[in-house]
This record gives sequence, C-alpha cells and structure tokens, in this order.
Amino acid sequence: MVIILGPVGSGKTVLLNILAGRVVGGHIEGDISVNNQRRGDCWRKLVGYVPDQPLFFPFLTVRETLRYAAQLRLPNTVDDQEIERRVDLLLFNFGLEGIKNRLVNEGIRDGLNIDERKRLAIAIEMLTYPSLLFIDNPVEGLDTFTAFNLMESLSESAKRERRAVLCCSKQPRTDILFLFSKIILMAHGKVAYFGSVNGAIIHFASLGYNCPQYMNPGDFFMDQLTVNYKRRATRESSLKRISGFIDYWEKFTGERPVAESQNMLTPLPEPSPVIYRKSQLIKHRVSWMLQLLILLKRHFVYIFRNEMIVLVNSIQAVVMGLIIAFVFFQMPNNQNGIQNRIGIEFVVIINLVFSLVVPVVNVNFAQKKYIREDRMISLYSLSTFSMSKVISMSLPMMLKVTLFTLCIYWISGMNPAASRFFIFYGILLCVGFLSNGMGLFIAAISPNELVAG
Repeated sequence: MVIILGPVGSGKTVLLNILAGRVVGGHIEGDISVNNQRRGDCWRKLVGYVPDQPLFFPFLTVRETLRYAAQLRLPNTVDDQEIERRVDLLLFNFGLEGIKNRLVNEGIRDGLNIDERKRLAIAIEMLTYPSLLFIDNPVEGLDTFTAFNLMESLSESAKRERRAVLCCSKQPRTDILFLFSKIILMAHGKVAYFGSVNGAIIHFASLGYNCPQYMNPGDFFMDQLTVNYKRRATRESSLKRISGFIDYWEKFTGERPVAESQNMLTPLPEPSPVIYRKSQLIKHRVSWMLQLLILLKRHFVYIFRNEMIVLVNSIQAVVMGLIIAFVFFQMPNNQNGIQNRIGIEFVVIINLVFSLVVPVVNVNFAQKKYIREDRMISLYSLSTFSMSKVISMSLPMMLKVTLFTLCIYWISGMNPAASRFFIFYGILLCVGFLSNGMGLFIAAISPNELVAG
C-alpha cells in the first residue's frame, strides 16, 4: 500500500485522479504505465476508485446498493448465486452485515454515518476484485480508532489478495502510517520524497530536520511541508525550506543509478485474471436489455420508497383539478361556454406543464451526480439510462394526469361522451410526456440548481 501525504493544495488529490484516469479535459503530460504496459482506454473500468465523498443512489438499502452495483459491474457469466455470495462476503468483511437493511440516504435520521459510507464505497469497488485501488482521503472525518480499523482491514485485504492500494490523506495517526509500505510526500504540486516511512525520517534527518522521538512522523512531515503564514518572516523561511526539499529530491533522484532507484519502488502485483479477462474489456459488462431491467428496478424502488412525493403530487393534482373544475363549473352550451372551454383548455395545459416540469427538473438534476459517477466507468449506456428514466417517470405522470382529468372533466361540464373524454385524456397524456421530456432536457443542460430551477 502507498499513501500520498501533503498539505491542502499540494496536489495529492489531483495526482490520484490523474493516475486513476478520473481527470476529464485539460492537458496532461507524461506517460502512465502499469506492469510495463501503457495505460489503455479501459483503465477506469479495470481499477477501483473511492472518492472523498462517496455517492449512493438514494432510497436503497446497503445490500441493494451492493447488489445493483454487482449486477451492473460483473459480466453476464457471473450468475445470481455468485453475486449473492460476493455481496454477503463483502458485507461481512467490511462490518456492514448489521446495517444491510438500512437506507444509504445521507442526511436522514436512519441513514449511514461517514464510517459506514466509506466502508460501503470500498466494498462496492471490491466487487470486481480490482488489482489496483485508489482511495481519496479514506480516514477523513473518522475518529482515530475507527480509521485504524478501516485501514487495517484494507491492508489485510490488500495483502491477502495481492492488491495494490494508493491513498491520499492529510494527517494519519502513527499506526496507520506504518501500515503503508511506501509514502509519497508532496508540496506545491511536486514530490518531496518517495520511499518508506523510516526512509523519510532518515531523509529529513540528513537535511538537518530530526523527527522528535515521540512525535507522529506524519505530523512532522506535514509541519515541514506546510507554509507558515503567521508572519512574513516565517512565510518566507517556510517557502524556502519547502523549495529546498523539492529541489534536493529532484537532484537526489536524478543522480541515483537507475537500478538503485528501482529498488525503492514496490512493483504492482500481476494483473488479476478476473479483472483483465477479455469479457471485461468490452464497452459495457452486461447486455443492453439487462442494463435496462436493472435500472428500471432501481428507479421504481426509488419512486415507491419515496411515497411522500407521490402522495403530495397526487393531492396536488386532485386539489388543482377541483379548483379549476369549480371555477369553470358546468359550462353552458352557448357563446360564453365556448369562450370558457377555450379558457379551461389553456389553464389546464399551463397548470399541467408547470406541475410536471418543475419536479422532474429538481429530481433529475439532483441525480446527475450519481449518473456522472456511474458513467465515469461506463457502468451503463446513455440509451439504457434514458429509456429507463422515461419509463419510470411515466407511471407517476400518468397517475397525476388521470386524477387531474377525472377531477376536471365532468364537474366543469364538458362533453359527457366517452370518446370525447378519452380524446381529452389522450391530449393531456401527450402534454405529460412532453413535459417529462422538457424536464429531462432542462436538468441535463443546466450547470447548477439555480439555473435548473
């Protein structure tokens, strides 16, 4: 295991994201290779990546989140029995078995805390047994005891399965720091040291900076690599000290023989046959239809467990329908009735469009962050997601249009013939589908919630 240490703004997260292939856009110089092979286009699907703030699709339980991730990440050759076995094993290994039926929602009373979210995020990445795992700030926000247990479990798993793990952190405690075989110290976007923890202590001592006997080496490294802005003099002296560390390390590594420099590196384990099979190098691991079915099931679970929104929308449709119906109560069959009918059609369509578009925009914009993470590793195609979204949104929309139509049609005195009713109902359904499409479009192109709303 390797850890990247450095103060805020030192570039450790950027380096981690570049190595993991998570940086989109910009210009990156240099080559990235693994096992003496240049990194390919499918790199992001072959490695695991755990962000600083893990994201989970809301209103799913811990077990369901793992199961849906397994169904989308694992190839068709893995049957349901093997998926359940892997899910149960990961729940047990990461201490999630006792909360497997708890919702993953963030910010609710019975949701997951920071530690549980970190464990679940790592467990999801372990589903495919990746040979290389990137983790951004794995102990951020955790107490020292919980952080050590998490990193110890991760270290044991990495040794047992010969997995390379690369983390970045700000200030781990001493026993966590010594779980890592190598350490990278960064400052100002450059490397100030790479090697073992003990080697780093010796390296700094050779430069005249001795780590106190009972001090956490991580705290010592951070003290030496952080700019002190307390006074102008301390700022200039700390900047000079840090620049000296970086320049010395660049000169030090440049003058070392190649064979000696390579001895400092820990080679990555050989590629796992599970993750590098040809079946996993295809664009998507499961078929188009299976993706659609899995996404549909996930969307419907979200809708039916979010029953308060469905109930509120239904009540809103009934109330607004009755208000409009009684405003245009029993329209007469004369000239005034014709004008009233034109008026009610305008009011009904405008009310329906706004009552459907706004919720769709809000919900789908909130879900963009989850979709972005899934699409980063090509978990499913855009066509399957779009189709599943349209289908799943259609049922609540049809319920709302049905209630709205039933409350308005006969009370307002429209033509009682069944054929006329179904024509009116069909027109409103078409308006509903167009409103859903408009809401999806607005949510897709909006850069932020203020613009989307």
